[in-house]
Amino acid sequence: MNIFPTEHFLSEHLKIKILIIFSLLLNLNIYGQNAQLGGSIGYSQTICPGEIPQTFVNLSPASGGGTSPIEYLWMYTTNPSLPVSNWNIAPDINNQESYSPAATYITTYFIRCARREGFANYSAESNIVNIAVSPNPTAHINENPGIISAGTPFGFSAATSSNSTYSWDFNEDGIIDCNTQSCSYTFPNSGTFSILLTVNNGTCTWTDIVTITVIPSVNSIPNPCDCDNPQNFSTGGDYFIQDFILINGAPNESWQITAINSGAIYDNTGTALPIGTDISEITNSPGEFYLNFWFKSGDGYNLELSNGNDNLNTGTSDPCNCFSPLPVELVSFDAILDANEKEVTLKWSTATETNNSHFEVQRSLDGSRFDFFEVVAGNGNSTLSQSYAIVDKNPVPGVNYYRLKQVDFNGTQTYSYIVSAKISTESIISSVIPNPIRDIAIVRFGEKPPVWSKLEILSSTGQVMATYQVEDILSQEINMNRFEKGIYFLRIKNAERKEKAFFKIVKF
Repeated sequence: MNIFPTEHFLSEHLKIKILIIFSLLLNLNIYGQNAQLGGSIGYSQTICPGEIPQTFVNLSPASGGGTSPIEYLWMYTTNPSLPVSNWNIAPDINNQESYSPAATYITTYFIRCARREGFANYSAESNIVNIAVSPNPTAHINENPGIISAGTPFGFSAATSSNSTYSWDFNEDGIIDCNTQSCSYTFPNSGTFSILLTVNNGTCTWTDIVTITVIPSVNSIPNPCDCDNPQNFSTGGDYFIQDFILINGAPNESWQITAINSGAIYDNTGTALPIGTDISEITNSPGEFYLNFWFKSGDGYNLELSNGNDNLNTGTSDPCNCFSPLPVELVSFDAILDANEKEVTLKWSTATETNNSHFEVQRSLDGSRFDFFEVVAGNGNSTLSQSYAIVDKNPVPGVNYYRLKQVDFNGTQTYSYIVSAKISTESIISSVIPNPIRDIAIVRFGEKPPVWSKLEILSSTGQVMATYQVEDILSQEINMNRFEKGIYFLRIKNAERKEKAFFKIVKF
C-alpha cells in the first residue's frame, strides 16, 4: 500500500497553501499597515518673550495604512538639527490633532507624529512649525535719584535700545509726557511717584519702573521796590508794600512765623502778624503756592517760617522807601453785610484830603482782579473828617472783595487795602460772570473746593473741552475764545468726595 502522497495530491495541496498565504498577505496589506502620511499643521509665528502663542491647527489629518483610528503625538525641540526621535514630548496634550503651546522665551520647533492604533511606533510625521521669539528691547532708566525737589527740573535718560521708541509717564496719569531717549521733567507737587519708561522695538514692548520721592521746595521771591503796586495801600499815615513767597510743594499747607528778627509783616488791613501766626498758601498754579503779606515802606523785615518739615529764612533786601502818594489820609474802610445777607454797604472815612478828585470803588470775585463798580466824588481839599458810603445791592454768592482807587485832580491814583463780605450759598459753583460769555469769564465757588478738585468745561454732548485745577480757591478764570457758539456745561469733579456739580453756560 502506497502510503505516500501521489504526485497529483502534492500538486493540489501546494496550490491551496499558496492561495492561503496570498490571502493572508492581501488582508495584511488592507487591515494591518501603520499610518503612512502625517498630514499637515499650521502655522509658524513670531512672538515676544513670555507671550502665549496661538494654537497650532490641523490643516489635514494623518492618513494611509489600515482603517483603525489614528493616534497623535506632539514633539518639540529648540535644536532643529536633532533627529525627531531625539525631540521632547510636548506637555499637556492627549492625542490631539491641534495643540496650544505654552508661553516660551526662546525659538521652539514643533512636529506632530501619527500612528495607527495598535502599533508601537509612530510611523508618520507632519511638517515642522516654529515659534520664533523676538528679543525684547532694552528698557532701563539710567538715573534713580531717589529724592528730588518739587519745582526743579530733573533730567532722566534711558539705556540705548536699537531701533526703538521711548515713552515716559512721569506722574502716573496714563499720558505720555516725553517720547525721546532723554527727557527733563519738573514735578510741581511733592509726593511719591512711579516713573514708567516703555520701550518698543517695532515687535515687542518692555517697561521699566522706578519710584522717587519729591519733596517741597521753598523759594523767597522778593518784590522789586514798586511804590505803584495796586496791592499796596496806606492807612493811619503808613504805606504798606505787598511781598510774597513762592512755594513748590504740597497743597493746603500753612506756614507759621517762628521768629521775627527785624521789622514786621502785616495783613491787608495793616495789622501786624505776630510770632505763631499761620499764613495759608494761595494757589497760583498746580504745585505753585504763594504766601502773601505786607511790610511797612522804609522798614522791611527779616523773619523765619516753618511748615513743620521745611524751614525758610527770608527778608527784604530793599525796604522799599516810598513816600505815600495817597493824597488822602484814610481812617477806615469797611464792608458791612445786612441782616438778610442780600446787600453790602461800603463805608469809609478820611481825616484829611488834598486835591482829591474822586474815589473809584472796585469789586473783585477772587481778591486779585478788580473791576469798576462805582464812582464817588471826593471833597477836593479838606482838613475835616469826611465820611462816604455806597450800597452794593447785587453782590454775587460767595466772597465779594472791594477796594478804593483814589484819584486826584492831576490823575495820580493810589489804592486802599482790601475789604470783603461773604454771601452764603449752598452751590459748589455759585455764579459765572458774565454769562453768556464772549471770551473770558470768572467762575465763582460757594466755598473753596478741596484737594484734587477739577473744573471741567463740557460740550452739550458731554465731551471734556478744558480742565482747570481749582482746589482751595474761590474763583477761576476760564477762556472760551477757541470754542464754537453754543451751550456748554461746567462740572466740578473731586476725587475725595466723588461730588459733581453742573452749571450751564452759553458761548456767543
